Amino acid sequence: MKRIFIFLALTILLTGIFSCKDPLPPRIDPYQFLRSGWSFVPNTLKYDTLLVDLRNFSGPVIIFAYLVNEWDEWIVDTSYVDVHIRMTLLNESNVTADYYITDTTQHPQRLTLRDSIRVSMQWNHQLQGKPVWEWMGTPFPNQELNRFEWKVARIRLNGEIRLFKNVLPQALPEKEILIFYIYSNLG
Repeated sequence: MKRIFIFLALTILLTGIFSCKDPLPPRIDPYQFLRSGWSFVPNTLKYDTLLVDLRNFSGPVIIFAYLVNEWDEWIVDTSYVDVHIRMTLLNESNVTADYYITDTTQHPQRLTLRDSIRVSMQWNHQLQGKPVWEWMGTPFPNQELNRFEWKVARIRLNGEIRLFKNVLPQALPEKEILIFYIYSNLG
């Protein structure tokens, strides 16, 4: 009787070991279930470069900070928007600007798997109260006829985003963008 019991136990054990061929799903750290990022309008900034013609000014850039739920469960919490965005002009590293977006109007919010929440701000090409191109040497525009001038601004974005009351804020990834400011007075 003892041999039959040992035989059955070994059979069940070996069947359990060799019958499962499916790999385990990738582990998601419970403290890193939200992915943050940036998006922009105009979409040309998706490729990290924007061309701005100062004669036919294209208007502000709309900057979106977002969170994506990477967890396999829903996040249901009270909405609490608190976003800090820091812009640094890398051409003149002492020129920075901090922008804050807050909304403490509390209402229920639900974020399902792979769903995202976006918060936007309009940036009018100014840092510390001056247009970006004025921080980079000689002023625009040169009024002489038949002139074509440009300046390239390198701007770094970083910060943090918090969209739920009971979820810790997430760092926004550091992003560097190039903006070509062009002034043409040809003919």
